[in-house]
Amino acid sequence: KCSPPYSYDIRLIYPAFFAKEVVNEIKTMNERIISAIGITMGITHAEYIVTDRGVRLIEIAARGCGSRVASDLIPAITGVDITEAKIRQSLGEKIKLGGQRFQKSGILEFLMLPQGVIKSIRGLDKAKKIEGVMDVEYHVKVGDTVGIIDSGRARPGYLLAVGESREQVLEITEEVKRTLKVEMEIEDAQ
Repeated sequence: KCSPPYSYDIRLIYPAFFAKEVVNEIKTMNERIISAIGITMGITHAEYIVTDRGVRLIEIAARGCGSRVASDLIPAITGVDITEAKIRQSLGEKIKLGGQRFQKSGILEFLMLPQGVIKSIRGLDKAKKIEGVMDVEYHVKVGDTVGIIDSGRARPGYLLAVGESREQVLEITEEVKRTLKVEMEIEDAQ
């Protein structure tokens, strides 16, 4: 979890784990917003927050989710290549995806590091071979300084994984974290 005043996601697990009533509220709100802003074709990426007072929209865009979720993770867990579907739709073909369901679970976990200088990164090759791991990477390298992670773009690494269940993708995530060894030189806080 990120600390205030910063706000960005650290973990996305698919499918979402909400009561049926909350999922229906999100779907209804999403359909109303898409209609209201006039999106008539293509895919959308929407982020909502569930509060004590109901579902609230954070953002919506006429695109797929980034960080390889739309291009890699969603096809791996649903069996639907939404990029191909979008291209076919753009060429005038009729596309119907409304009945598709999640066949597996998936996770996008951002790998966080403390502030300091990276001395070594070990275990990436081994972590990439763990069953269910689609990809695991750090955007930083030995010698880089990790500062305050104040935005989503500053997150130092990520993991994409698929499994048969939510529990399995969480187990894969923990195994990857145990496998990765990042040695940091932490600056003294004075």
